[in-house]
Amino acid sequence: MKIWRLLGALVVCLVLAAGCGESAEDAGGAPSGTDDESQTGSNSDSESNSGGSGGSGDSSEDGSDGDDADATGQSDPGGGDFETVFGLPPGNSVETDWAPFTVNETEFGVDQSVVFEVTGATVAEIVAHYQMTLPEMGYSVDEPIDLGGTVALNITDPANPGLTAVIQIGETGDFITVNQNMSIPADHASPSTEASDGSATGGTTGVWRVTEGATVAIDWSALPSTPFFALTNADADPYFHIHTNPDSDGFFLSFELYTQWGEAWTGELGTYEISCDDPNTSTGICVYYDPDGSGPEPVLGSDFATMGSITIDQLDESGYSLYVEGLTFSDGTSFTPFTLVG
Repeated sequence: MKIWRLLGALVVCLVLAAGCGESAEDAGGAPSGTDDESQTGSNSDSESNSGGSGGSGDSSEDGSDGDDADATGQSDPGGGDFETVFGLPPGNSVETDWAPFTVNETEFGVDQSVVFEVTGATVAEIVAHYQMTLPEMGYSVDEPIDLGGTVALNITDPANPGLTAVIQIGETGDFITVNQNMSIPADHASPSTEASDGSATGGTTGVWRVTEGATVAIDWSALPSTPFFALTNADADPYFHIHTNPDSDGFFLSFELYTQWGEAWTGELGTYEISCDDPNTSTGICVYYDPDGSGPEPVLGSDFATMGSITIDQLDESGYSLYVEGLTFSDGTSFTPFTLVG
């Protein structure tokens, strides 16, 4: 089992160094530090990064559809039933009650987000719609990224290099989920500059992650994309997997919680140590962190020396609620306490 675990660590370093590609499934159930999916934050065919079902609000074919959006990308509230970040997609849209249009202003800048459930249109039609309308608003749109069941459109603003934005489009049951997110730094600075308090912005806008020296602060609820979450039903060792999406979030933070590797945790609720170095005495709760996603910085946690504690209030097929405290990697990088809910 030790060999499998070390081979897994080698795989995650090679995969993230290349910035793309799929990792192999864990052959023996040992912690690998790799993703079941692509390191670019892809999902399995049965999952969607946008996620969710059920919604509220009345759809209207006469509502705002992007042509009604102003130069900031936000729809004219008088032009339709919904406020949006980048205009309504084609088809019939319902604003979800779990992720309605919100504007969150902080000292770091402004976040806007909304999730729609859409019928009467295909993923390809929605992608083509935004590829046409976003440049008309003054934005630049990268080529669509296939995340495995979800398509991501990364958006930039040539006039404001500090802006980061993404639209994720994926099929979820009988409807298509469209997740729109945009973040604008308070000082309109480039993502590579320092924030006003001197802390590095962590490769994004600093709204959802701020680093100061070796200390990292993260706001899980402010991530620009919905984190990946799945229970992998592998015969050797079922485990829960939660991770950020490096293409849109700017970094990769991954939690792998094995129910059989390590005897100190087998799936119960409660507070447990983060440890995955021993198949008998560890909890099998493993955490990996790549500060720059697919960039050149090394993956932390591949040495299985990560420390900290995690309080599990919910962890099942329907979702998760975790509290992480004292998360520290062997190079000295540490996270302030934070909560993961999804």
